[in-house]
Amino acid sequence: MTKKILLTTFTRHDEPLGIMYLSSVLKKYGHEVRGVMTEKENIFEAVKDFRPDVIGYSAMTCEKMKTLEINDRLKEKNNFFSIIGGPLATFSQEIIENKNVDALCIGEGEDAFPELLSALENNKDATKIENIHIKLEGKIYRNNVRNLIKNLDDIPFPDREIFKAHKEGGLYNIISSRGCPYSCTYCHNKKFKEMHQGKGKAIRERSIENIIDEMKQISKENTASNFFFQNDHFFLNIKILQEFAKEYKKELNIPFICALRPETLNDEEYVKTLRESNCVTVFTGCEAGNERIRKEVLKRNISNEQILKAAELSKKYGLNIVFQNMIGIPTGTFENDLETLQLNMQAKPFYAWASICSPYPGTEIYNTAKNAGLIPEGYENHLQETYHFRSNLNIPYKNKIDVLHKLFALVVEYPEIFPVLKQEEFYRDIDDKKVGDLKKIFDEFKDYKYKKFDNKDVSLPGVVFDFIEETKRKLKNNFK
Repeated sequence: MTKKILLTTFTRHDEPLGIMYLSSVLKKYGHEVRGVMTEKENIFEAVKDFRPDVIGYSAMTCEKMKTLEINDRLKEKNNFFSIIGGPLATFSQEIIENKNVDALCIGEGEDAFPELLSALENNKDATKIENIHIKLEGKIYRNNVRNLIKNLDDIPFPDREIFKAHKEGGLYNIISSRGCPYSCTYCHNKKFKEMHQGKGKAIRERSIENIIDEMKQISKENTASNFFFQNDHFFLNIKILQEFAKEYKKELNIPFICALRPETLNDEEYVKTLRESNCVTVFTGCEAGNERIRKEVLKRNISNEQILKAAELSKKYGLNIVFQNMIGIPTGTFENDLETLQLNMQAKPFYAWASICSPYPGTEIYNTAKNAGLIPEGYENHLQETYHFRSNLNIPYKNKIDVLHKLFALVVEYPEIFPVLKQEEFYRDIDDKKVGDLKKIFDEFKDYKYKKFDNKDVSLPGVVFDFIEETKRKLKNNFK
């Protein structure tokens, strides 16, 4: 007997690969699977219509409160088995104690979830399944993690049908590997590797043939204008990149986007090969302009010179480079955040993304913030609201952070308005409305820059143009 399974996600992206991989595996076992994007459709109506036996939530750590709230509301009127997966389940395992959470899937779910479903539908013992924490008759059973999936080629391609109704544009997400060799303090990768010590290689790569076969299938069934490699780091070995470039140009040659560390982008031969393979955009982590913060607090042993060289070489070979930055970092100052801005202004990336530092519980940087007295009461309940809107840490200059975040990319593009950030008057009377107004400018400019990836003729939004001109006028008149 197969199960009706509803897989849910809170992401705004139109291709959440984690759920899409899981859906392919579950369908292979004969289960009926439906997906729901809570940001784009009504999950309560979806449950009423589909009447699932199982609801699986894929959630980030910052989505804890939203996940539990929706599950609680659904449990009031529906009878189903609830299971939470993703980073939330893996790194916040205490949520199994919530009365309405029936199970957690820790780590990779492609083997564990089908095994759990088989045990449930065949009335077999479900209390000893690795990667699964389960609550039965009020008792919680916690199990060890299983070995990491050794051969990623064995996993079916992601289910591109499950969210097809919400697909926008011709950009398709791909993962060529799992795992990351680095241990940045703000990331869960370090803890994930520690959890799986002795359970297999943390870094696993798909074969080039397998990757290209998936991309060819996508291209055959859809109009693909770009591919976006979502893994933390693109090919680590230049010889593998060269092999990929050769095969990819022969088989597809569709533009693609990827992410790489700055030190990798210091290798000119690597950057040249990357561009020859038809990579058009690369994301890289600058994170902080102050080297003490970058090396000691974030544990990223990269120099300013390496960051600047990454930008220089990328632009030399015609790559759009996007810097990823973080402001409001524990033990830092507002002046340190302006250093980050100025490093970006010097490098002149295609786009300078900035996030407000919102340490995830269980990470090293969270402990740094907690030891410094920066974590307020109830912090974990408001994580979703933070790194895209306002700082939730107890830092004395948080109003300035909220403003700088909204204007960071704009100032990098229009450095003539940089002096406004040094005007104390500019930070007076900062409330949610003022931050919200600036957020509109932030969103409009971000969307404009991302559209320019494909269309260089797109026009600067009026609200952004007006803000720039008004800021210039205020600076000229010394804010009179």
